[in-house]
Amino acid sequence: MTRITLFVLATLGALSSGRPWAAASPVELASSERVAMRDLDAQLTRAAPPVEPGASGWPRSVDAAWGAMEDAIVEEHNRARQDPAAYAAHLEDLRRLFRGNLIHFQGEPSVITREGVAAVDEAIDYLRSVSPVPALIASKGMSRAADDHVRDQGPAGVTGHDGSDGSKPWDRLSRYGAWDVVVGENLSYGPDQARRVVMGLIIDDGVSDRGHRHNIFNQEFRYVGVACGPHRIFRTMCAIDYTAHFREE
Repeated sequence: MTRITLFVLATLGALSSGRPWAAASPVELASSERVAMRDLDAQLTRAAPPVEPGASGWPRSVDAAWGAMEDAIVEEHNRARQDPAAYAAHLEDLRRLFRGNLIHFQGEPSVITREGVAAVDEAIDYLRSVSPVPALIASKGMSRAADDHVRDQGPAGVTGHDGSDGSKPWDRLSRYGAWDVVVGENLSYGPDQARRVVMGLIIDDGVSDRGHRHNIFNQEFRYVGVACGPHRIFRTMCAIDYTAHFREE
């Protein structure tokens, strides 16, 4: 019997906004928020047991593994940004695993998608045509801001860009430094390998405006912060924050 998991390639949220450096409060210029499988939350809860935190409320013993995944996500971003045509080969490899709307990873449960191979083909065409953009610079302060969101949402099993305290991505970034011009955030729920996270964001299955992809290839973004950790419902969550410039504090 074929096992099917209700994790999509990435269950995601994308958001971007901007403000001048000297503005007293952020002025939202544009936003796009999507959580592609929100309507399947109840099924997913039944399909996969929740992640239980350790005695401290957070399984700190796995932090080194999360750190390696975070570093790899930055590397995958930069491979895609600097040579998108070459990165298309990874999506071509993924395409071969599709059977209808299902992805059949060897030795793993199958993954259900909304658009099937059509979204992968569209993403491959995009990668072959888009111009390269500069590599992102990893920021410790931005990663701390992303980590705040992962630690907030993971144990609670919730999704979205707003923190439980009402904070927006730019609010969390402002805790650790000063950002300039524009801010973006991608959220990934489910994928537990760096390349799958980034491929999922590029493919953007079920997201009509491909907002996560546009964040990855936005030439205004020069700095990035990444944090990953356990999520009570989706098991793995990654928050990825972007901005044009960040001054650490």
